[in-house]
Amino acid sequence: GWLKLLPPLLFCVPGMAAHVLFPDDLGCSDQPDGAGGVRSSCKHPDNAFPVLVNRLLPAGARGLVLAAVLAAMMSTLASAFNSSSTLFTIDIYARLLRPNAPPGEYVRVGRLATAALAVVSVAWVPMIERLGESVYVYSQMANACLAPPIFALFALSLLVPSTNEVGGLVGACLGHALGFLRLFMCVVRGGCDVAAMSPNPLVRAFLGSNFLHFAAFEGFASALVMVAVSRCTG
Repeated sequence: GWLKLLPPLLFCVPGMAAHVLFPDDLGCSDQPDGAGGVRSSCKHPDNAFPVLVNRLLPAGARGLVLAAVLAAMMSTLASAFNSSSTLFTIDIYARLLRPNAPPGEYVRVGRLATAALAVVSVAWVPMIERLGESVYVYSQMANACLAPPIFALFALSLLVPSTNEVGGLVGACLGHALGFLRLFMCVVRGGCDVAAMSPNPLVRAFLGSNFLHFAAFEGFASALVMVAVSRCTG
């Protein structure tokens, strides 16, 4: 449990060090924030870790770090693709589409699902740049779309005995639909910061709010739907 406190340090400290040591390499500049303070921003924040490795480590150590990063990336992608293709094959294809298919067909479907996920993942990479955010911020935005309904479902399952399967399913689907709708609309508009300048107050409220505030709203809305649907169907 306590190990979960380490990732923020591992993500933030290298970026802070690169900002202090090599601001020119990251394209950093300081500007007044209008409240008497200074706001620092960098044009290339995702280059922080490569800059530190390239500028501070000797040649042999750079190779070891690169090998470790590639190994971690391959392991993460392999586990994500394997679990996602298994979910599709077992829970959707085998249960709903072809429940009596031979095992060999499930294996082929799983391989095709893995290939399709890889293609979709590669095709989505330019969308991250279109959002105008760093990779770390984007990952948190994506988690903010997925995690709140799941948290609401687990919390209500433990705290509210009347929560049933129908309520949990409807609330989770609604919450994820809201999250993915916001993420998709931010991509279409070229970033959530651009949407924050919209003259439409509904658009500003839905797209322009901070993703952490939206995550709280998404989780609360999902919980309300779960409770309401469970009461109506229980």
